[in-house]
Amino acid sequence: IVNCEGSFEADDRAFHSICNLIELTTLKINIDELSQSAFTGHFSKLKELKVLELESIEHNNASVVAILDEFSRVELPNLELLQIFLNDVGVPLDQIERMGENFKKLRSFKIRCDHPLSLNAYLMHMKSLSNLEIDYHYSKEFSKLLDNIDVKSNLNKLCLLGFSFGSDDVNLNEMTLLKLTEVAPNLETLVMDTAFPFNTNFIFKIMHKLGKLRILKNWTMTQYGDNYIKFDLQSILDLQGISGILNQFSIQLKLKAIDMDVSRVKEELSKEFEFEMSRVGNFTIIRLDKK
Repeated sequence: IVNCEGSFEADDRAFHSICNLIELTTLKINIDELSQSAFTGHFSKLKELKVLELESIEHNNASVVAILDEFSRVELPNLELLQIFLNDVGVPLDQIERMGENFKKLRSFKIRCDHPLSLNAYLMHMKSLSNLEIDYHYSKEFSKLLDNIDVKSNLNKLCLLGFSFGSDDVNLNEMTLLKLTEVAPNLETLVMDTAFPFNTNFIFKIMHKLGKLRILKNWTMTQYGDNYIKFDLQSILDLQGISGILNQFSIQLKLKAIDMDVSRVKEELSKEFEFEMSRVGNFTIIRLDKK
């Protein structure tokens, strides 16, 4: 009932009734009108939960903050998939630490909240994760994603969103992604709306470091600065080669110049990709999505 906002407004009994379904394995709810006392008194009955989704779409809700703190203290020994979607509410480090202690089987964590933590904060305390999806909501620069590269994870899927309008140096983004390959060397899926300098060899380098990688989606490469790498026939061959190795691949190219006939660019890339081209300011934008 996650889309039923206000389900618990002035009606604690509705939440009591849900918590009395002690065999529940999946629960998806909106917690905006839920009272802290109702949550504290009854949620801990749901020991069999394997999938849980908590959502709040209201702003600056003190009750939601209190519920999340109480939630982090509940032991859910069977919980495997957790999704937390919030507006203007954060989930601080101490709560993440407690979740890591109390949700020992958690293997998939998706979070969208105000000012989410650095990536390693989740990996250090949720050690069984195989899937981590974070929406930074334009509140962190990609180059500041990692505070500690000593942490190691067994992630096979990582989705990092919220960087597409970042103003940080795209060259620093390259260094951060290389560090990320050390933190999560077993990735099979990597999705991120992040910008890097245009360099197809860098994609091959990342694929070499992430030997199990099969899905790479949503990033941007731009011809950055004055000494940028040319987009030419070799670039097309490289992109076709990358597409041939990966099961799924999508990328956006922001090009100052194309050193070949544009009609041939479309003809060649359309063989492997869904192809879109547009013009924005001084840039030609090419969007590619493997067919």
